[in-house]
Amino acid sequence: MRFVFTQMRRPRNPLLQLLLGLAALGLLLFFSVFALFAAVGVMAVIGLARAWRALTGRPASTAGASSSGNVDVIEGEFTVVRDTSGAQSAQQIHYTR
Repeated sequence: MRFVFTQMRRPRNPLLQLLLGLAALGLLLFFSVFALFAAVGVMAVIGLARAWRALTGRPASTAGASSSGNVDVIEGEFTVVRDTSGAQSAQQIHYTR
């Protein structure tokens, strides 16, 4: 099956051109306002969650921190593999969880 798309042309009637232009601007305004309210809603939910955690005394998520308390430490079991082929990279570090 072959799909054929016809080219959309502007109407010749100036009043119809104006109405379609206003309709396009209205759609743009509608979606802009919708996106603004969605962003404000997401920020409000995040702010309420942080305020709730602060009031209940639970710490915020510590996804980046290790158990040692140092943020620069990556926990895991590491194996150093030496490259014997003479490539530019002298060593590669592989880790497993």
